[in-house]
Amino acid sequence: MPPLDLPPELILMVANHLAQRKEINALSKVSRRLHSIVNPYLYRQNARHQKSSALVWAARRGVAGTAQHSIHAG
Repeated sequence: MPPLDLPPELILMVANHLAQRKEINALSKVSRRLHSIVNPYLYRQNARHQKSSALVWAARRGVAGTAQHSIHAG
């Protein structure tokens, strides 16, 4: 089975084992499918472990899309 065809649960397990956010972000850029699976995970991790710094960043810069993703993630 090609890696891009893995079930979402396995892809998220891989993302969970990556050490740095930039590695997880790189994984999300591999394909649209991986982005749709991994990007929400990144926002949830940001909300849980970085005090929603993505939301603060988006609010300061007026980036509505990032703010919406951050709010949706919790």
